[in-house]
Amino acid sequence: MRAVDLFVEYGEVPGKVPELRVGEKSVYQWHRNWRTGGREVLCSIERDE
Repeated sequence: MRAVDLFVEYGEVPGKVPELRVGEKSVYQWHRNWRTGGREVLCSIERDE
């Protein structure tokens, strides 16, 4: 998952939000979920289209 790769690379919410094709709010939510549950949590959540 590209979002996780960016979180690991930058250690925080990356400035490359447009690359993920979602809103900034979603990226911050993903980051919170990733910090508490890791990659597995993000992979278990369906992306809202």
